[in-house]
Amino acid sequence: RLIDHVKSTPGFTLQHLRFLVIDEADRLLNQSFQEWLFHVLRAIHPSVPDPSSIPSSLSVVDRDESNEARDKNQDSKALTTKADLKRDHLGFPIHDAIAPAFLPSFFRLADSEVEDPKVLSVQKLLFSATLTRNPAKIASLQLSDPQYVAVQELGEDGEEKQKYTTPAGLTEHMIVCETSDKPLMVLHLLHHLQVRSALCFTKSVESAHRLCKLIQLYEQVRVLDTSGKEKTFSVDANDKTEKEVEDEQGSDNDDGESGSESDNGSNSDSEDEDKEAGDVEMEDADADQAKPTTTGSTDPIIVAEFSSDLPKAKRAQILRQFSAGQIHLLICSDLIVRGMDLAPVENVINYDVPVYMKKYIHRVGRTARAGKSGTAYSLVEMQEARHFREMMVKAGHWDRVEKIKVRSAETQDLVPTYTTALAGLKSELSASARAKRRHGHARRPPQ
Repeated sequence: RLIDHVKSTPGFTLQHLRFLVIDEADRLLNQSFQEWLFHVLRAIHPSVPDPSSIPSSLSVVDRDESNEARDKNQDSKALTTKADLKRDHLGFPIHDAIAPAFLPSFFRLADSEVEDPKVLSVQKLLFSATLTRNPAKIASLQLSDPQYVAVQELGEDGEEKQKYTTPAGLTEHMIVCETSDKPLMVLHLLHHLQVRSALCFTKSVESAHRLCKLIQLYEQVRVLDTSGKEKTFSVDANDKTEKEVEDEQGSDNDDGESGSESDNGSNSDSEDEDKEAGDVEMEDADADQAKPTTTGSTDPIIVAEFSSDLPKAKRAQILRQFSAGQIHLLICSDLIVRGMDLAPVENVINYDVPVYMKKYIHRVGRTARAGKSGTAYSLVEMQEARHFREMMVKAGHWDRVEKIKVRSAETQDLVPTYTTALAGLKSELSASARAKRRHGHARRPPQ
């Protein structure tokens, strides 16, 4: 939108810009969307035209008038009067609509050894949880006398204790398990540890879709077994919050379909997965693990999928429902890992742990924001344990992560329903694959 205004809106200017705030600066500097940086810098930095092309005390708009007057052999005083420019007490032209630093771009001013040179008034502020310190990467911003401000915890020797700093209210846990047990660990968090208002990050859109469908099937089977009657549900509950009722007054109701309906198209991370394998012995955390508890409630846990496959209106609807507490678990890829502040996020689940520390910091940073408390759980596969530990140690972050041991006896009550839901998921995926094949054959032209 800003680039569109700079290019197309008449009279729009950034000459008087005082602060240029760039959030998620490291990511934006790696993007060239509409060449935003080039256009913004050109709009806030004055151009330096050829002095001979600008007549004395005349604006660029008046050049044609100047040439015509010069042909008529009019003197410079007459030209100055004709331009009708505002002047200061020393006779220098001034103009309310032109920033001081931009005056040389419009006027050929007299040289002065007394007057200080005009400098830009804009101050550039870059923010990111993982802002680079490499000057080569930020040189394109044309910073003047840059200052690096870091929120870091220092050790006894005055050196940085850790490379990245997480909020004081954030509690971090890791659960080492087999790959096949990861969905069961999510159910353990939901039903035994009562995890709610949670974001669950996966490595791809397809993985998010499968996990969302599996948990939804689990809840359907669980509610059926508990109540004795079938109960269907979706993310659009009939009971709306007062805020949602107010928001919907005067407008049509949103579509009530679940956000979990998405294509199985793969949208995997661009970063290469680390192939280092091997188990690692890790110390148990000193903190006692919360005792698992279950509730006899027949109300299902509402789960939704949030991915780039969904239309923009549908994504906005899901976010509203999550903020209203109508969705308990939002499963997503890294689409909302940056640039979005979701107030009710109390927990973050790394279903697929990232292979880079920067992505881990941005994921867990979705909770414990603005002085609040939050909890992050990382489900670490056996073959990922060594790499995960080395990544944390290298970042000086290993002592912040507590290990939780989940014994098979603690999840035993979840297994029967989970097995039924898993079989239902396989049947649905097989039926979907067959339907796609039939659709493909039907569209194939005859030989």
